[in-house]
Order: sequence, then structure tokens, then C-alpha cells
Amino acid sequence: MQATIDCGQDETPQECGCDKTCSNPDPICIQSCEKEPKCLCKEGFVRDGNNDCIRKSGCP
Repeated sequence: MQATIDCGQDETPQECGCDKTCSNPDPICIQSCEKEPKCLCKEGFVRDGNNDCIRKSGCP
């Protein structure tokens, strides 16, 4: 049975991928896959300095 994960409003559970951030909006991501899903920002969102997913346009 796969564990469920509760993600934030602008996050989605993914087994593979890298989070985009305000400081690195286009990371070179080697598909790192985990056994358990992790919360990544939804498309169009990036992680800010507070570890929240915000719209890319909202970055300082």
C-alpha cells in the first residue's frame, strides 16, 4: 500500500522531480525519484525563502 501525503495548496505529490525556487527557477534536474512521493510546487509556482510555493511572478 502506498502512503498518502498531504501537500500544500500550491503543491502536488510527485515521486520524481526537483523543485523550482525563486533563486533557481530553471534547475538542471536529474530525475531524482523517491520510493515515497514528496510535495513539489505545481506548474507555474516556485518555492520561496520561506519554503512556500508562490507564483514565479511573486519572487522578489
